Amino acid sequence: MQLRREGVVKEQHRAHCTEIVKFSNFYKAEDYHQDYYKKKAPRYKSYRFHSGRDRFLEEVWEEEMTKTPPESGHESFTKPLEPDNIGKKEERTHSMIRTEVRSKHGDSHLGHVFNDGPPPTGLRYCINSAALRFIPKEELENQGYGRYT
Repeated sequence: MQLRREGVVKEQHRAHCTEIVKFSNFYKAEDYHQDYYKKKAPRYKSYRFHSGRDRFLEEVWEEEMTKTPPESGHESFTKPLEPDNIGKKEERTHSMIRTEVRSKHGDSHLGHVFNDGPPPTGLRYCINSAALRFIPKEELENQGYGRYT
């Protein structure tokens, strides 16, 4: 069931909407939730398949998206669609050195890029889902993104 159409929530589904509130506290998940995709691999793979998420991503973003190893549970991209819209910055956190990807316009954190990706770029852009706006392929033109079809 599609709750959103053209950015407007249908009136009969308003009771099912979740209010977005300002972040106030972070609660770390219990240990048994950590690395769930490794500990419960068959169940996680079943979730991925039956939720339709993988099918949607493959159908809509087939050319731009490449999968990281299936056990990771994360999608990645081999290149940005608009390289001029991102900046990269060395990050030294969590006892590692990695490259942060940031928005050049909003200076916001988008994710990270790693040098272990597939050909042709050898890069793996892991971008936070909150930084992405997924648009079905058939709506790209109407949303002003026709050049990506």
